[in-house]
Amino acid sequence: MDFRLTAAKYPITFEKCTEANGGEGYYAYSPYFPGILGDGLTYEDAANDLLDVLEDVIEQRSERGEALPEIQTGKEYSGVFTLRIGKNLHALLAKQAEADGKSISDCARTYIAYGLGYASTAQSHNLGR
Repeated sequence: MDFRLTAAKYPITFEKCTEANGGEGYYAYSPYFPGILGDGLTYEDAANDLLDVLEDVIEQRSERGEALPEIQTGKEYSGVFTLRIGKNLHALLAKQAEADGKSISDCARTYIAYGLGYASTAQSHNLGR
């Protein structure tokens, strides 16, 4: 079992650090693994830190024969929707996709996933710059 890949399937939520909780940067956590946190100066750093910890947790649970939390998906979705965006945003997205060597669809999918906290998809781009 690829523990890193398994860890990356769980949704990640980000919170900005405040003076009350440590200053600058971000915390990352998954509601499927209460009490487990990652942190970093950028979203990407926080996500990678959390994935490192989750990878170890999943490996340990696997070795002990413990079940992993099931990801709740709810409704079935087709995976297709239409989105209209402004010309300037389209141009920026096209330039970023070209710089990353990806299609515009892949680039948009990555940014949407990153914005929603799904690090597994966002890791394929250099986000958090």
